Amino acid sequence: MTAVRTWPALVATTAALLAGCGDATPRATPTLSTPDAQQGIVYGKLASDDGDPFVTRGCQGCPPGPATPEAPALAPGVARIAFTRATAGAEADIWIAAADGSGEIRLTRDAGLEMAPAWSPDATRIAFVSDRDGGDLDLYTIATDGTDLRQLTDLAGDEFSPAWSPDGTTIAYSRSHRFRADVRVIGADGSDDRRLLRGQWPSWSPDSTRLLVTLGEFTAGSLAIVDVASGAQTPVALDVPNAHQGSWSPDGRHIVFAVSENGFSGIPDEWNEELWLAGSDGTDLRRLTTRSGNDHWQVAWSPDSGMIVWTADDTEGGADLYIARRDGTGIRRLTSDPAYDAWPAFAPTG
Repeated sequence: MTAVRTWPALVATTAALLAGCGDATPRATPTLSTPDAQQGIVYGKLASDDGDPFVTRGCQGCPPGPATPEAPALAPGVARIAFTRATAGAEADIWIAAADGSGEIRLTRDAGLEMAPAWSPDATRIAFVSDRDGGDLDLYTIATDGTDLRQLTDLAGDEFSPAWSPDGTTIAYSRSHRFRADVRVIGADGSDDRRLLRGQWPSWSPDSTRLLVTLGEFTAGSLAIVDVASGAQTPVALDVPNAHQGSWSPDGRHIVFAVSENGFSGIPDEWNEELWLAGSDGTDLRRLTTRSGNDHWQVAWSPDSGMIVWTADDTEGGADLYIARRDGTGIRRLTSDPAYDAWPAFAPTG
């Protein structure tokens, strides 16, 4: 893949990669904002109020925090969130943060890109994509202590957005090649790799038999549920102009997804992607975020389906992770490093 030099360009490249459009050209960066101006944000614990879903007013030019030192270890029993930290356009690693904000540790240390982590259901391994061999993004798994690296794919094109099935047997992922994106499934041991359908951003049902996926053109995407065995598709009817990057809750009751109300007009920083919540059948639709920057990529659900973590990619050209209750209340900032922190994944167990 083409190396880029800035974090906004990394976002543009990723968006192009998954749209299948192949446009990796860096563009000018407009003024950005941060969710920190939202009233009621606290650090280190959830806000105690149970008010309405948060509405962020925005803060132009609010700076990120200092570089985050790596902790010696995370506290025993703490809930963990894996994520990508990009320190340059062509340098990114997998980190793991304590969900209570008490520390962060680094999992990968190779040159190049390591991105988009996904936990195994027993929380002993993490799937991710990497160009560590100097070519395309391929799919790997690694033990959570940083040992036992295994390469699962070596296909033409780029793999992304892996999702490990709850039964532990299969990893679904997106693959972009020759201006199209497909959803594929592969055994967790690297066997039986196959194309499922044209689409992207897979997210598993609790019983490991279906996937929530994004279909259609990038600027007018829609969500559907696909049966992994048969390939049969069931559209998710949503009264929004577009829907993409859906995440299915572990209890199967809800989905969270991103919407660009301007139809992805302009450069990525101008898309104004917001998060929406709905029942898994598309009912009970409600908007969770309202602000000038992008709240997007796939959110990560806590194992009990009560919390969500997502990427807010608008702090001085970087991005941070934010965590809140499922209804959007109790928001707090989880990371504040100057780097680009994105693509979170909640560990299935503590």
